[in-house]
Amino acid sequence: MTTESMKDLNRRRGSIRNRLTAFEKYVTPLLDVKEFNTVQLNQLRLRLTTMRELVLSFDDIQTQIELLDDDETGERQSDERESTENRFYEVIAKTQALIEYFEKKDSGESSSNNSRVSTRNSLVKLKLPSIQITPFEGDHSNWLSFRDTYLSLIHNNEDIDEINKFHYLKQYLKGSASKVIESVTVSSNNYAVAWSLLCERYDNKRLLVKEHIKCLFSLETLHKESERGIRFIDRHVFTRLGLLYLS
Repeated sequence: MTTESMKDLNRRRGSIRNRLTAFEKYVTPLLDVKEFNTVQLNQLRLRLTTMRELVLSFDDIQTQIELLDDDETGERQSDERESTENRFYEVIAKTQALIEYFEKKDSGESSSNNSRVSTRNSLVKLKLPSIQITPFEGDHSNWLSFRDTYLSLIHNNEDIDEINKFHYLKQYLKGSASKVIESVTVSSNNYAVAWSLLCERYDNKRLLVKEHIKCLFSLETLHKESERGIRFIDRHVFTRLGLLYLS
C-alpha cells in the first residue's frame, strides 16, 4: 500500500470523525429541549439516517486501514475503531430515544386537536422535496434508511394529500419491494393500506436481525492465521453486533 493511499484513507476517516463530532454537538443541547416542532423532528430523523450510513462507511474505511497497515500499529488501530464506534452507537441510541419520545408526545397532542379542521388550498402545486430519496428495492439492510427518509419527507408531510403520497410511494419502490403493493389500486383510501403492507413486509425486527446475522456469516474464511486477519474478523463482528443492537 502506498503512502498516498494511506493518507487518503486517513483523510476520509478524519472527515467522518469530524461529522460525528458535529452531530454530537448538535444533539447534546437537544437532550434538554422540552418542545420540538415538526421541522426540527424531521431534521433529526434525517440526521440520524445519515449517522447510520456513516458508521458503515467508517467500518469500511477502518477495515481497509487495519488490513493494510503494519501489525506494529494494530493495537492503536483497534483502539481507534473501538472508541469511534462507541461514540457512534451512543449518539445514535440517544437520538433514537429522543425521536421516539417526541413522536409519542406529538401523537398525544394530535389526538386532542382532532376537532380542529384546517382548510388547505387543493390547487396548491405540490413539489417533491429537494432532498433525494434513494429508491427501495427490497434489501432489508436498506429498509431503515429508506423508511426514515420517506416518513420525514413524504408520509408525515401534511401538505401532501393521500393520493399523491401513494404515487410517490410507488415511484420510490423498485424490484421486489414494488410487487408488495402492485395489486393495491391507487386511491386516497388505499394509501394507508399500501403503506401498512410495506411495513408488515419489511419493518420486521426478526428479518432485520436475520440480515445482519447473514452478514456476520458472510465473512471470508481465514486461510492463514494472523493477527491482522483475526483483528479484522473481531472488528467486523463488533460492528454488526452494534447494528443488531440498534435494529
